[in-house]
Amino acid sequence: MFTNRRKYQRIASHKEECSVIVDNRELRGFLVDESINGAGVAGVDFLMIPNGQPLQVRHRDTEFFGNVRFVSRDENGCVQVGVSRSEELIPLSVDENAMLLNCYIQHQNQLIVCIPIAMKNDRIVRVQLFDGMQFDTLRDSLLSFTRTERFKQLGDQGRLDFTCGLYGLGEDSKDAKVRRQEVFEFEFGVMKQCPTDTLLSI
Repeated sequence: MFTNRRKYQRIASHKEECSVIVDNRELRGFLVDESINGAGVAGVDFLMIPNGQPLQVRHRDTEFFGNVRFVSRDENGCVQVGVSRSEELIPLSVDENAMLLNCYIQHQNQLIVCIPIAMKNDRIVRVQLFDGMQFDTLRDSLLSFTRTERFKQLGDQGRLDFTCGLYGLGEDSKDAKVRRQEVFEFEFGVMKQCPTDTLLSI
């Protein structure tokens, strides 16, 4: 028999506005559910989110510390970030090297990983590419993908060839599986530190 192993029941918040403070930046988002030990937040998926990312959530007249533990998508495909509460702001471990969610910009029908570094206003964000180049773009032009989603995309040979060439990774003489892993680790961190059970079956 399968049982619900959630210790505390989550209560839907109907997308009430909240603020998320990450790396000393305050972002507007929506609280989609909440429980004693955690919460679900939407609207911050343009961030590159590491497993365990520390943050603060402000909602109504309260705030709490937390760490990012998972990402998922709702029935409409919108990203939701799962946050577990903590008594204090717990920094990422120096050994942590696994991204849960990455941010991309589209160029000539291809995806390029990027880092949002500053919100200019509600619509414009400054991003930095993997090679250090920075520029302003529309927040709505940024796309987000989970590790599993991106790993599936890299199974497309054309996309893999383009991305390997762009990043200077995965020589053509290498096996496609090796090249795919190299690109994935360039974007998300060492694969052995990511939950790989689902990835290896793709």
